[in-house]
Amino acid sequence: DSSERHLCEVYLKPFEKCVKEGGAHSIMPAYNSWEGVPCSCNKKLLRDILRTEWGFEGFTVSDYGGVDGICWAHHLTENNWQASAKSINAGLEVNLPVDSYDLIKKAYEEGLVSEETIDEAVLHVLIEKYRIGLFDTPYVDEESANEKVRTEAHKNLALRCARESIVLLKNEGILPLDVTRTKKVAVFGASANELPLGKNYSGPYNYPWTTEDAKTPLEYLEETFGSEVEFVFAPDSQIEEIALNCDVAIYFTTTVEGEGMDRSDIRLPSVMEAKQEDEHAIIVGKFSISVEVNQEESIQRMTRANENSIVVLLNGAPIDMTAWEGECKGILEAWYPGEQGARAIGEILFGQISPGGKLPISIPRSVGQVPIFYSMKPSGRGYGYNENDGSPLYPFGFGLSYTSFAFSELRFEEQNKGVKITFNVENVGTYDGDEVIQVYVSGKNCDVVMPLKELKAYKRIHLRKGEKQKVVINLPEETFYYYDSEMNYGLHKGNFTITVGTSCVDCVGEYQIRN
Repeated sequence: DSSERHLCEVYLKPFEKCVKEGGAHSIMPAYNSWEGVPCSCNKKLLRDILRTEWGFEGFTVSDYGGVDGICWAHHLTENNWQASAKSINAGLEVNLPVDSYDLIKKAYEEGLVSEETIDEAVLHVLIEKYRIGLFDTPYVDEESANEKVRTEAHKNLALRCARESIVLLKNEGILPLDVTRTKKVAVFGASANELPLGKNYSGPYNYPWTTEDAKTPLEYLEETFGSEVEFVFAPDSQIEEIALNCDVAIYFTTTVEGEGMDRSDIRLPSVMEAKQEDEHAIIVGKFSISVEVNQEESIQRMTRANENSIVVLLNGAPIDMTAWEGECKGILEAWYPGEQGARAIGEILFGQISPGGKLPISIPRSVGQVPIFYSMKPSGRGYGYNENDGSPLYPFGFGLSYTSFAFSELRFEEQNKGVKITFNVENVGTYDGDEVIQVYVSGKNCDVVMPLKELKAYKRIHLRKGEKQKVVINLPEETFYYYDSEMNYGLHKGNFTITVGTSCVDCVGEYQIRN
């Protein structure tokens, strides 16, 4: 659930940008209700906000079964045709995945929906079909499609995404690995020999996606560095005997999660099997993921057997690392890096590129801290627990590098009710690398309580070792807009602190502005 203020301040913001700045032509409302009305038939969301306030000109489409859910899940109507009427009247054009003609006809015959409303919905869909050329070419040319899928440009983009998104969380001098000194590497974890895709929505629904030119992490390591380094891939049962005789040990984690498989325990899964249930499998199909070992225990055994231990995390949501984080020398957060992810992981492990990714979330110490946000509003009391001070294990925006960056000549210039920020960044380390400069704003003495800080801008730059670059970041007037106590959005009174840094807690300079 969410208040109107929270919805407007937080959840609607990215969708508004998708419509106004990204040009999105289709929107899917959520399954849940807001303010007592299911999103699939919520007029305030689909008409008042989406079309009237944002000027949306595309069409809306329900999540699979979302319209029927108004009846059987939310119990707002007695039957599906009444639910269909509520949806189309509220501004929903397409009911997936069913053919809803009979439902709409029944609703029309019962006087619950007008011909004008039906015409309006049909027009929105037809306009989009016209825009993408379906009237001229209604059927796809499969051979032509195959020629345009997974082109070299696409694969290069996938590689760039993987390289730039991987985050180095911990490095106690172990990374990058040096092939002149690292001659034997122990590799553990079943995910080391699987494509790092995740399961949901990754290729075909009912069987794993494979292709000859996409590698598993183990395959890439062996093919790229195998002439200089011996990689020993072994089951967890052999951790002690293998890790003890290797220069370095690496564990690739397996996480069980996905649509219909939400986690309540955010520790690494241990000896379990998860199966996709039929009722949730309309899109993703049936599949199962099994974990046959206690991964936390395996990592602890590995770190005890070999002090030069590295953990590569493959996951979508946060992992509780407290049981083993302090015992390993390196942690690489790889997420699900995609078809070129194995190459990106290998390149970072062996220093062919320097990691530059930053955390888009705060990583909690345990599930008891969830939800945890860097941008929370003041609690009015405190943030700590009996076990810790309430701070995350790793903060939003955090990420290590193999090189170092120096900032100088930081200047703030107020202009046109906005602020122009200029500064120099120099790569003073020994590797080429990326830095992501982040700009946060916090407000005091405003009309309403403000978040502790909010990310307002960022810029990623690539610098060769020894290179210096001048960076300019402009904060327009809208940066300092907020909803006042009457929910009017605009420039209101307040004192604002602008912080420039490399994470939400690492600051290199700040400036204050007053409205």
